[in-house]
Amino acid sequence: MRRLTALLLATSAVVAGGAYLWVHQRGRRLSRALRSAPGFWPVQTPEEGRGPLFFRSYHLDVRNPTVSALEVMQKVQADIDAFSPVEVARFEKTHGEEGALNPGDEFYIHIRAPWDGPVRVADVEPHEFRLVTLAGHMEAGTIRFRALERPGGILRFEITSCARSSGVLIDVAYDLLRLARDGQQLMWSRFCEKVCDASGGEVVGSVQVHTFRAPYGEPLRPGDSDESSAHEAVLGEIAARALNFEPPDDDAPPEGWHHDDVYVDLIAEPPGPPLEGGSWSLAREFVKAYRFPDPGLIQGHYDPEAPLEGRSMLLRGRFLGMEFPFGVRISQAFEETRDTPEGPLRVWGYSYRTLEHHFERGQITFMVGKYMESGRVIFRIHSYSQKAHIPNLVYRLGFRVFGRMLQTRFTRTALARTRDYVEERLVREACLEGDGVAAELLLRDPLREAEAGEEPQEWSTSPRSPRRRK
Repeated sequence: MRRLTALLLATSAVVAGGAYLWVHQRGRRLSRALRSAPGFWPVQTPEEGRGPLFFRSYHLDVRNPTVSALEVMQKVQADIDAFSPVEVARFEKTHGEEGALNPGDEFYIHIRAPWDGPVRVADVEPHEFRLVTLAGHMEAGTIRFRALERPGGILRFEITSCARSSGVLIDVAYDLLRLARDGQQLMWSRFCEKVCDASGGEVVGSVQVHTFRAPYGEPLRPGDSDESSAHEAVLGEIAARALNFEPPDDDAPPEGWHHDDVYVDLIAEPPGPPLEGGSWSLAREFVKAYRFPDPGLIQGHYDPEAPLEGRSMLLRGRFLGMEFPFGVRISQAFEETRDTPEGPLRVWGYSYRTLEHHFERGQITFMVGKYMESGRVIFRIHSYSQKAHIPNLVYRLGFRVFGRMLQTRFTRTALARTRDYVEERLVREACLEGDGVAAELLLRDPLREAEAGEEPQEWSTSPRSPRRRK
């Protein structure tokens, strides 16, 4: 037993030593190659990366600093390595003038892990600068450093990155195991802390970190109904069907029926009317196209040329390899501003009701709303329903057992998909399209607040699960 233990320890030591030497030699080779081709080493773009695209932000505030945001940034640009935590990483300048930062300067970042990497300075402005990754870096993307003057004598230092992993192993370590992601968070959080310490004043709270993720491949799309012409005959037949229940006059849920009212917070916007290209408008286009249901559970088909209100829809439900066609009709479409205890609420949405031959009777309302005083954006699903008469005995028993479960699964996945769609669209537009509005929304503290002279506020993170309306 002792010999086996000794053998295992010796093997572990050899493997660890070999890994250390490989990392060390790789870093030396990459560093030498970078120096031999200053200004010509290839940029590593997101297109060359692997895995999902991440938008990450880190920021820290200082109250009553002794220097301005411009002076703080001048210090950082003069010597980036002075603010890098030595226990995690070290910036070695391999190309460019010492004591200054200019476009085209290059650095080799020595990280206490097997993912050293080179970067190049892409842009330099008085209050900010941006780096791009070069071939050999653990990531493929960009990172921006910025110092801002905030209302109330607040100085904010902020780091934002848009990147993918450079390879499959890095993607596993970053996205699945989270080892690289946690190390990265430690590095940039400590960087923010050291910059804020150098600005004097009182540090407000701790470093705020936000992470957003989007698949790099085919994103969720709002689209229109798939192959609507293929269902033209069925849609015509559905349009002739009557409702399978008598709606209440006051539109209140009938007594004794299932009543659901759930919502999810989407990424918030600045106070005021909904932004073009913001969370509210993105959610609206997704919901209008009826792409929010899980396609493995239900798919909707309709004539996109038909007016929204009064439109008949074919819903194809799926369960245990079987498919069940249902008909519904949109009874109401609305866009208006409502008075609420939280202030004016700008809403858009529609309701549909069940038709003959549906397994259920009732109505469901989908609503996208924005509280214009706070900027909070939500997607809400409100419904009332009851089991309808099902002639087929097997279907009747199956619905009795699984119907309610499928109902709740439908609302849960619909809320999650809408939240994910908004997040994915904003990440892709901020990182790949250079959309400033999307980047501001993801930063959770739009610059419009500062321009309006409002006090800084921390915006709560979107919940990862739906909430029931109280």
